[in-house]
Amino acid sequence: MASNIRSQSSHHSFMDYSDDIHANLPGVIVPQAAYVPQHGQMVNPPLPSIRFVHNNIPAIRLRDALASPNLPGLRGARTAPTLSNTGMRVTLRIHWPGYPNWRQENGIDLFDHTYQANPLTFERIAHKVARLVKMFYDDMQHNVGTEPSWQLQGIPFDNLYLVELRHVSRGSWQPVICWNP
Repeated sequence: MASNIRSQSSHHSFMDYSDDIHANLPGVIVPQAAYVPQHGQMVNPPLPSIRFVHNNIPAIRLRDALASPNLPGLRGARTAPTLSNTGMRVTLRIHWPGYPNWRQENGIDLFDHTYQANPLTFERIAHKVARLVKMFYDDMQHNVGTEPSWQLQGIPFDNLYLVELRHVSRGSWQPVICWNP
């Protein structure tokens, strides 16, 4: 669902990676405007970014994460990182260049639906984020983006990778996505 969330006017490339990680990325980072909360304050302090390393590549192909919540080769696959210190659900925001800012409507539940209410693991998070990026992709597929180089019609979903999630405000995360042309 598109939203009218205020964001910075210029794109941010999220390129604050060390040279060894940057050199091993499977493509180029999609330049998104970093989300800025309506109240204008960033998270203080933000939770650490959640990085995805799959088969020693500093990213995971979204197609693979979407296909199955069980991801052999994902570093820390069954580890449960902290997504929130205050709630039971978080929001994913995507600011794809040339398209309206997007966030999913219902949020990501941070616990599974078992009796034990286990926190989400890296592999479950990757799967849920892949589903939401695909939802964004499907929502925007019929829109013509204003930036020709980043129009979704010319970028196959199968060529997208999730590099990491960045904590951008209380209860909100923004995926860093890589495109391998």
